[in-house]
Amino acid sequence: MDKKLEALRDAARAATPGPWFYQEKSDAYTHIIRPSANHGRIVVSFSQHSNGTSEKDARYVALANPATILALVERVAAMEGALTSISADWSDETARELVRALTPPTGADHD
Repeated sequence: MDKKLEALRDAARAATPGPWFYQEKSDAYTHIIRPSANHGRIVVSFSQHSNGTSEKDARYVALANPATILALVERVAAMEGALTSISADWSDETARELVRALTPPTGADHD
């Protein structure tokens, strides 16, 4: 697992557990994220003055909650493990090249 995936995993484990919910038009903010549908505390708030991007950003943040990030990181790790396992059995160079292309280098820092 590369450093960015590890950082995402660690940050998700440390964050307020999800799922998170998008809520529009609270008293003080136009767009807020709460950790539960029962009006839990505010996790993230977005200013009313954002040239129309606040709603899109808030909806994105709600979807990219800790539970979602952890599931994605686990899925990537499982796929990387499966590719490594499969590639050990392949004798075809083209198949091995495909595995190398789909698997990031160990310790690589991707953008």
